[in-house]
Amino acid sequence: MFAHVIIDNPSSQTDMEFDYLIPDNMSVKNGVRVKVPFGSGNKPTLGIVLAVTSETSYEGNIKEIIEVLDSDPILSAEYIELAKYIKSETICPISRILNLMIPLAKRLKTIKYFQIINGDNLDANLLEEFKGESIVKITPRFDKYTDTIKQSIKNGDLKVITDAVEKKVNKWTKKYLVNITNYNQYYDDFKSAKAKEALNALIRINEELTLDELMDLCNISTYLIEKFKKYGILEERYELTSRIKNRVLSTKNKEIEDIVYVNKYLTKYQENKKFLYLANNKKEELVFLKKVIEENLRNNLNTLIIVPDILRGYEVYTRVKSLLNCTICNLNSSIDNNEICDYFDLIKDNEYQVVVTTPAYALWCYQNLGCILLMDQESKNYRNDQSPRYDLNLVMNKKSDLLNTKIIYHSYAPLLSTYTKAMLGELTLLSTKAIVNNQITIVDMMESLRRLESNVISNTLRDKMNETFKKHDAVLLILNNKGYSKSVSCRACGTTYSCPSCKIPLQLNKEKHVMYCPACFYKEDEITNCKKCFSDKLSYNGFGMEKLEAVVKEMFPNQKIKVLKESSYFELEEIIDDLNENNLDIIITSDTFSKSIESERLRLVGIIDLDVILNNPSFDANHLAYAMLSNTNQILSNGELVIQTYNPKHSILKHFIINSYDDYYFEELNNRKALKVEPLYEVNRILVKGDYNQVFKIANNIKKTINNILKQDVIIIGPSYNYKEKMVQLIVKHKNPNINRIYMHIYELYQKTTTLIIFDRYSKVIS
Repeated sequence: MFAHVIIDNPSSQTDMEFDYLIPDNMSVKNGVRVKVPFGSGNKPTLGIVLAVTSETSYEGNIKEIIEVLDSDPILSAEYIELAKYIKSETICPISRILNLMIPLAKRLKTIKYFQIINGDNLDANLLEEFKGESIVKITPRFDKYTDTIKQSIKNGDLKVITDAVEKKVNKWTKKYLVNITNYNQYYDDFKSAKAKEALNALIRINEELTLDELMDLCNISTYLIEKFKKYGILEERYELTSRIKNRVLSTKNKEIEDIVYVNKYLTKYQENKKFLYLANNKKEELVFLKKVIEENLRNNLNTLIIVPDILRGYEVYTRVKSLLNCTICNLNSSIDNNEICDYFDLIKDNEYQVVVTTPAYALWCYQNLGCILLMDQESKNYRNDQSPRYDLNLVMNKKSDLLNTKIIYHSYAPLLSTYTKAMLGELTLLSTKAIVNNQITIVDMMESLRRLESNVISNTLRDKMNETFKKHDAVLLILNNKGYSKSVSCRACGTTYSCPSCKIPLQLNKEKHVMYCPACFYKEDEITNCKKCFSDKLSYNGFGMEKLEAVVKEMFPNQKIKVLKESSYFELEEIIDDLNENNLDIIITSDTFSKSIESERLRLVGIIDLDVILNNPSFDANHLAYAMLSNTNQILSNGELVIQTYNPKHSILKHFIINSYDDYYFEELNNRKALKVEPLYEVNRILVKGDYNQVFKIANNIKKTINNILKQDVIIIGPSYNYKEKMVQLIVKHKNPNINRIYMHIYELYQKTTTLIIFDRYSKVIS
């Protein structure tokens, strides 16, 4: 029998199935991990078995599998099929996709050993380091023998061998248990009252205890523990310990009221497979989530909830856990690799009825799924910008087909492409236009500047904040810029400091004392004097969270302020606790993190600079802004939203205020029709990396190839140099559903050359 194996190697040169002989005494199934010899040196390497067959087409010498690492498949047939689908969509080595389906700790790491061939000829001091063993792991203690080792290897007296072992390190806890036979036999040998008291406590509790538990519960000293061990009264045992930690935000447990029209959603949920759910507010979202999970539980099915970022995960996990009596876990990239591996093993054993995860673990092999729920599906975090470059919206749709499970796309402002599918009937639309209780105020910042008001906090927002504080309520300020200023210039000589590659102004981060390029992330130290004229008259134009915090502290010196910039569970937990305990008045954060902050004390939300998003150099800037407004509005259960902008008459504001996504959708669709972009045209990016003197020529050849094959309904922009990626770039706009056949042909042409071609069909950053 033979196994078709994918090797754990990200190179396109090894992107193929390798045949290995299955030894007669070995049982191998599709989807298991195996250790196989690979390459001319037969290096032990991790592989995934895709198929087991009785024949092979390979005519050379076929190597044997060294070891099977799983008793049961780690990947099912459906997930192997999903990996092949992603490969066809992204044109990248399949091993990179398979590695997203198993945790890092389940992969293998290479360990090198010294093996003694002829010990009689070895240096005596070097031989001493082996401590009587013939094979030992190579460690830094051998560094002082480098020259001796080289000579011993050359003489054939010493050999370097390699092996591959799992990266996962199990955690074992030592426990102590009473041996009843020895307890009865030696009880009378102990005469002291202290020993008798300890022995009586041991037999009374009579269960496995850790060292600390022994000392606390039985009042036993370490001396007595050692003595009891010597007599065999206490036996040592080692227990495999889970590293899973409970991370739940504080929440007020309260019953949620039923919402009548959500029950109608549930009827549709029972009758159909694929849905677009347009939520109105957090309360409705939670009722819907609860009912869907309960429906799955009634049918003994599990629910997979995918969230776009870490903090949103903690928020959803906490709310579901507080409402439902079910087994639930929360996965994200901030969790330790070994803890993640513990979760993986439990999920494989079908231990969780609800899983909340970020995109990092969305491709895992989940068991017995009744529904996949993709929260905030419009988020750009669902587009993976590293190989494999996929769109999770499409991948989860394929996953639902393969597993024959339901899928729900959740959003307050869905992608235009997703809403189009709902309009065409490909998705069942779950939507009811509820009354919006929030008051919305638009502040014209141009008028504010004419009145010589602050360009950070307008007088209108300042006054509303003061009114909120008088009622002992809290304010949330949203700004999508972490730094201090958007540019640094010298007022004396007029120099503006720019990126040497991109030629755009460097932004300032005072907290880290650096100036950086927002496009290619070039960095240099913060300056206090102009490099050209040495003047200290520096001008900081524009603003970010750092300057906003400084302005707010000066304007409201008696209010308690916190800034949330990172995906930190502990910072979010502290903010939620302080809000609930009335110890916090102002929170400053981005729109992404704002979605995770929930409190009845939040009665005012201020969007400090809507134009940061509206002026984004991307065709979907309008949608990014509309989605931010929609997501922000639902944070308030009944409060006021203040929007500061230099474009108060922008069309998206009109549609947002009257809560008409349909009007916005059709207007934006017309705009995109003129631009020839999504959802009417697919917009791809091709990146070419190689010899600088050749890459533009290669890119032009690729452009000609695509134009010659498609001839119509295709527009190719470029080639141009992408400073961030440090590659030459082509932008391809097309309507061809079979474009990947062309891309695959181009990929194969350059696969064995030194030129790297990357096909990015679902880029986050196309402008």
